[in-house]
Order: sequence, then structure tokens, then C-alpha cells
Amino acid sequence: MFIFDLLTGFINFITTLLSLWPLLVALLIFIVIYSLRCSSSKKAQESSCSNSWSSEEPITLNTTESSYSSYSTFKSQDLSFDYPNYEQISRFHVYKIKGKNPQTNRQKTETIILKEDTSAEIIAQKTYLLPPYEISIDSNARTERSASEAQLKFAKELNIPIPASCSVEDLSFLISRKLGELEADYITPELLEIAGKNGICLSPYSSPEVGIEAMLHSGDDKQCLTFFSYFVYCVFHGIWHITAPEHSKYKKVFEEFGDAFLSDASLLEAIRSLTYDHIWFWRSHGAPDKRNKKTTQAFLTATEFLEVNIPVQTLNSWENWKADHGSTKQIQRQWRSYAKRLSPIEISTDSCQGIFQGTSERYITSLSKCTCPDFMKRHKPCKHMYRLAYELRNKN
Repeated sequence: MFIFDLLTGFINFITTLLSLWPLLVALLIFIVIYSLRCSSSKKAQESSCSNSWSSEEPITLNTTESSYSSYSTFKSQDLSFDYPNYEQISRFHVYKIKGKNPQTNRQKTETIILKEDTSAEIIAQKTYLLPPYEISIDSNARTERSASEAQLKFAKELNIPIPASCSVEDLSFLISRKLGELEADYITPELLEIAGKNGICLSPYSSPEVGIEAMLHSGDDKQCLTFFSYFVYCVFHGIWHITAPEHSKYKKVFEEFGDAFLSDASLLEAIRSLTYDHIWFWRSHGAPDKRNKKTTQAFLTATEFLEVNIPVQTLNSWENWKADHGSTKQIQRQWRSYAKRLSPIEISTDSCQGIFQGTSERYITSLSKCTCPDFMKRHKPCKHMYRLAYELRNKN
């Protein structure tokens, strides 16, 4: 009897379940869909977390380096803001040398300015300290310290492209240029090098006025006087490319000026009082500001000496271009002329002519004309003519 009741109850239960099968099927489908959605949501969340982690992974604790890498790929849309490429020009660096002081037998640190490709042995030889040596870059120098976060941010707002290995000093000059606080031309590689050889580390993004002021304020009196006479010669003759006395054929005359006035303390004082603004006025006007009697007298002293010792020459065809050399577009051509690929195929010092390889043909270049499309269209000095002038000056 008990078994019969149990069997009857089981059959009734099965019958009830069969009557509710649509509801059960719907419940089962709901459970499956819900499970699938949860699984998909979990995967999406994991993927989102993974992507977020991978984007933050390159960030380091050095915020300057992290920011600099993002700014260094920034491209300027301002095509007029075009500065020279210094990849092929060796820069000078400020080195710290730690060694033993021979007088006290104690450790001492000295700083010295040398080219970046100078070997450690030569760097060590430039100091009176004794080994063992520890040599490193002076990270406190403005020309060595990386550009600050504030500078980089401001440069981005001004749409300035950031060059590689940009220092505080470099970016400071680039910002000043963008704001119109500096003239268009850049310091020449020759002026940059002679300053470095005299213990003055300058930014290649500075101007000739900065380099000239640094040379005139250098500690060596003979060097100061020699460079001053060369600078006056450039001003007097309207020479746009300020390099160094050693690159001029009148190098001995400039050195003679230095010897002749080495004991003239008042002249040295007047020269060292020249500021950036004075130098800019001299270059732009071809004469000193006569309101400053002391510097005007220094200029006249130099010109009188140079007029006696340098013969008067007729202006050649190259000097006839001096009114055009200072424009922004011509300065850009001057800097492009330094490119290694622009090396002349052949140069004749007798005829002052050269042959350059163009994209599809060769160009015959002199100091008065060139067969390249740029000169034929504009009738103003092209990059080939500037490179020829550079090569001829070095050969002579």
C-alpha cells in the first residue's frame, strides 16, 4: 500500500512538471543568457584593465624624461620657425674632472669645456690634477641640464619643435626667438667652436651677438682685443657671416692689433662694456651708437688701425650681395649649405668656381651666379653659392 502511494505521488509530480515545461524552458534560457553576458562583461573589464596598464607601463618616475619623449616627437606647423640641424656639428660640453690635488694631496673637482668627442685621456690631461680621475658631464650647467617641464609645456603652447637632447639653455633661446626677442640669424659653427676653445660653452641656438659678447668678455686680454678688431672689420665692411679671426686672411693684422693695445686698460674696459644691445646696434647699423662715447672711441681706434694695415680693395661680386644675406630665407640657405651631401665635386681657387651635384644634373657655381633652379628663379645667392664661399675661404 505504501509503495503504491509513493508511485502515485511520483507520477503526479512528473505530470505537474510536464504541465509547467514552457516555464522551465524559459527559465533555463534566461540562466544561459545571463551567464553568457556576465562572462562577456568580465572579459571586457579584464581587457580594459589590461589596456590601461599597458599604456601606463612606459611612464617612469623621471617626469622630465617621460614628458621630453612626448614633446620630442612634436612637429611644428610653423614653417618659418626653421632652425639649423646640428647633427653633424660637434658640440662642446662642460666636463667635471675629479682627481688628486698635487699641492694638498686631497680630492678636488675642476670643470673644463671640450668637444663632445674628446677622449677621456685628453680630458684628464687638460687639468693639473693627478690620477685616479673621475670624469662626468656637469649636469648643473645650463647647456647640459635637460629642459624643464615648464619650458617644454610653454614651448608646446608656442608650437616650437623640440630638438633632440634639448637643454635649458637651448630651449630658452628657441622660446626667445619665437617671442621675437632674438634676431633671425644663428651663431655660426666657427664662432661656436672658437668660443668653446676659449672655455665658453654656448648653445648652438643662440645668436652671433651672444657669441661676440662672450668672446669680448673672455678673460684673455689678447684674445679679447684680437677678436674685437676682427668684429670691427666685419661691421665696417658689412660682413654678415661672423666666424673667427683665424678664418680671415687678415688674421695677422688682428693679432697685431691685440699686441699693440695690450697695455691700453681704457680700451679693454670699453670693449668689455659692450652689451648684447650694443653689438646688435653695430651689426644692424654698420656703425656704433655715437651717444656712447666710450664704445664709439673704441670702434674708431680699431678702424684707424685697420685702415692703415689693410689695403683698400674694390668690392667684389660676392660683397655686392651683403644687403641680402641677413634675411630669414637667405640665412636658412646659409645653414643648409653646411649639409655634408652638398660637398662640391670640384672647386677651382683660381677662378673661384665650383661644381655641385644636383638632383638630376650638375650645377656650375661662382660667387656671382649659379645654374641651379633656385638662383635662376630668384637671382639671389643659393645654398651652392654659400657653400662655395665657405670652401673658398677655408682654402685661402
